Amino acid sequence: MQDLTDQCMKDVGKQLSDLGMGVQGLRQISCANCFNPKCQHSRVSGTLWERRISTQEDRLFNPLFADPSSSRYEPLVKTEWPEVKPQGWVSLNDQKDSQTTGPSFSRRNTQVPAGGIMVGGSATPTTPAADPWALPPRTLKAGATVKMGGK
Repeated sequence: MQDLTDQCMKDVGKQLSDLGMGVQGLRQISCANCFNPKCQHSRVSGTLWERRISTQEDRLFNPLFADPSSSRYEPLVKTEWPEVKPQGWVSLNDQKDSQTTGPSFSRRNTQVPAGGIMVGGSATPTTPAADPWALPPRTLKAGATVKMGGK
């Protein structure tokens, strides 16, 4: 982080000198209320949030892993975990894979009817009946004033 005291003194130094305050006055009054994350004297510098955000990229791309030889993690290392196997997968080959438990799909393009495909084989849904309480549609011209509610 940078020390931006000189820049702030250029901005408000005249007012502070008129009040008989210098750099210490700036830090007591302005820095205590400043939210500039680039300045080391600002209110937000050194907060837990600022430290977390400043290290976020490093923690994401360089995660810490537990050392399995450490005695701290011995109970986890000794635990016999069940082996997790995939329940099924989709084969994208033209032939059905003998181990596939799910459906098989082809890579070829399939023509889709204009009305779409209804899963389950039922008919295409019909449009709902007209609402008897609905107001008739109205078109407004550009620049029209609309009053919502009221009298």
